Amino acid sequence: MKTTLNKIILGMALWLVFALPVYADIAVIVRTDSHVPYDDLLVEKIFLVQTLTLPDGTKAEPVHQKDGGSIHSEFVLNLLNKAPTYIRSGWSKLTFTGGLKPLKELADDDAVIKYVENTPNGIGYVDAKKVKGNVRVIMKL
Repeated sequence: MKTTLNKIILGMALWLVFALPVYADIAVIVRTDSHVPYDDLLVEKIFLVQTLTLPDGTKAEPVHQKDGGSIHSEFVLNLLNKAPTYIRSGWSKLTFTGGLKPLKELADDDAVIKYVENTPNGIGYVDAKKVKGNVRVIMKL
């Protein structure tokens, strides 16, 4: 009886380890030459499109990862506390009314890093393990 109970407990523990998703650390990145004083609230407002004006008066150039990817979903849920559909519908409304250009989405971490490296005031998010090049991490989730 005790052996059977131990096997059940071990089986449940192994199931938990392998069944639960593994989340990546997410890094919010900007160019290394950016002198903008970013804080958590500013980053949140930029990605919720509550502001695109930076403290120095210049325009932020945010980029999202492709909707439906795990990095995008984790970022939206963990930083913005919103469902990905909420973000998509908010951008759609602003785009439809002519308030903004369509949301810039890129396919993967490498594309986001390249965009941020080449775009003044570019800001994006990637898997923290993949940060490389001429970018610096301003926040980790």
